[in-house]
Order: sequence, then C-alpha cells, then structure tokens
Amino acid sequence: MYISVVKDGHGGKNQYVLLKESYRTPDGKNRSRVVRNFGNLEKLREGDPDALEKLKALYPSERERKVRAESAAKTQAVQALFEESGWTELDEPRPFALTGTLR
Repeated sequence: MYISVVKDGHGGKNQYVLLKESYRTPDGKNRSRVVRNFGNLEKLREGDPDALEKLKALYPSERERKVRAESAAKTQAVQALFEESGWTELDEPRPFALTGTLR
C-alpha cells in the first residue's frame, strides 16, 4: 500500500490523498485500487501542515519497505561481525600503503 495524490477530473484544481494498493489480475496485469480516501489535500493541511508527510511515513511504498528491510539486514550483519570480532569500537582509519613492487 502507498499514498497517492491525485487531481480531480475537473481541470485539476483540487488534489486528493488516497491510500492505494497494487495487485495483479488473474491474467497477470498490474492494477491498483483505492483502499481509503483521506480527502482534499488542502483541507488536510489546514488541520496539520505535515499531514501528507506523516501519511507517507505511515504507509511507505513497497519499494521503500524493501530498501529499509535490506538496509536493516545489512546493518544487523555488520553489527554481528563487529561483535564477533571482539571490537569495542572502530579503529581509526589508517593510511594504506603498498609494500614491494607491483608487476
């Protein structure tokens, strides 16, 4: 599910905030359907100027969820390696120097 802002069909004066869901039809075509209509964007912002951003944070897109999950998994893996190594803190970076001759 994700938040979508759409214009009305009458010249696009008004914008509406929708919670939508993507799905596939039995024949494999991509479709989306409205799960909830939050109403007019301007009226939402009158009550709370950050309403749209808050809704987007509550309902991140599938892609954002996957990126967050992958990032969390990578962070957890690095943290596990860090703890297994017995390090208590990261070492200061040291300059890298080649010794010998490259052929």
